[in-house]
Amino acid sequence: MLLDSGNFVFKELDSNGSTERILWQSFDYPTDDTLLPGMKPGMNLKTGHFWSLTSRISESIPAEGSFFLIIGVGINGSSQLIIWWKRSVYWTSGVWQNEHFELLPVLSNEGYGYKNFSYISNDDEKYFTYSINGNHTSVARYMLDSKGAIAESKGLAPFGACSYKFDLGCVEQKSPHCRNKNDRFELRKGFMSVQGVRFDGSYNLSLFDCEAKCLDNCSCRAYAFFTNVSQTSCEIWSEEMQFTEKNNEGS
Repeated sequence: MLLDSGNFVFKELDSNGSTERILWQSFDYPTDDTLLPGMKPGMNLKTGHFWSLTSRISESIPAEGSFFLIIGVGINGSSQLIIWWKRSVYWTSGVWQNEHFELLPVLSNEGYGYKNFSYISNDDEKYFTYSINGNHTSVARYMLDSKGAIAESKGLAPFGACSYKFDLGCVEQKSPHCRNKNDRFELRKGFMSVQGVRFDGSYNLSLFDCEAKCLDNCSCRAYAFFTNVSQTSCEIWSEEMQFTEKNNEGS
């Protein structure tokens, strides 16, 4: 049965046709980048099963990206939301206290007349969830994008946006000794004199990952990111290449 919430549920019915128990529901096994009301990113302490969100490679390609949102254990055993990038902690929400996460006051019940946020912790499970008041027809959802930021469908500014601004909770990533933490790339259009090192679709790289490939390589001076219908590719160039800028005048 597909519920209005988007949850696909298998139920066991008794002889009277009423629900006896839920056998399986899709909200317990999220495989996408979207958090809907009633979903519960967290962990089942009995089975060890994690409920998490996974970013996409890009908005147009639904293949699994490199960011994951889970409930993790922080200082003194307290729980918090954590975004992982590959094998490193990328962002943390801070602990849940006074009805909101310490470093994420935007997800609190203050100022929201139609959303109810809650954090549940007991002997069986730990999870974060939210619901929409019954008299409100608009469903707000949250998405973990390909750059590791969490955006709300209502168009509010994303949080965990560490790639272009340093939000509370962002964890500074280690850079090679050859890079300055303020190093940035600028967008240019043109042609390279030689072919670079290419990472094809089998690497499942996002634009964020492609830029990181270049930053982690001390000889890299430029990168390009390509997408088609089903996959992405990334190409990086060393300082030995020559770049010819494209002139858009008259085109």
